[in-house]
Amino acid sequence: MRYFILSLGCCLCLGCSGQIPFTNGIVETYQLTEKEVEGLQFYTEGDDIILQREVKKVNRDVGSSLEEESGSHIDEIIVEEGTPGIICYLSSDHIGVSFEKKFCLVFAKIQDGRYGLGYVDGFVNYYNLETGKTFQFRRVHPYEFTFIVIDESVLERFEKLRKYLPGRTVE
Repeated sequence: MRYFILSLGCCLCLGCSGQIPFTNGIVETYQLTEKEVEGLQFYTEGDDIILQREVKKVNRDVGSSLEEESGSHIDEIIVEEGTPGIICYLSSDHIGVSFEKKFCLVFAKIQDGRYGLGYVDGFVNYYNLETGKTFQFRRVHPYEFTFIVIDESVLERFEKLRKYLPGRTVE
């Protein structure tokens, strides 16, 4: 029994990730500048993100208006829980996080202030940052939430770096 309690305690301690949801309140509390927010490492928390879209290959006859379908395949993107990402867009209601070069997923602010993966009718927009094109992917589990979090320990750095001077008066 003693070993069971010890191993349970170890498991509980290892499970503490020290990650907190990224909210506008964090930006305000720590008075983070845009540059400081851009320097934060973001992670996904919650359910894995699994996105799919069907891509049809089409042969086109330039001389006529006929198109011949020659097959299709499924593009699938998987973002596992804990995947690191960097910010590519920030507004008061949305945050864009990039998990690979050139592409970005947008998370929308929900009622409790956290940012969750936004989707409409089960579809998620996947943005190409270079071309500005948007690709629509179907979220395989559209009713599960994935949120954006940051390491709480990083915020301590901002408190330690800032020194507020009380000022001086003439005596």
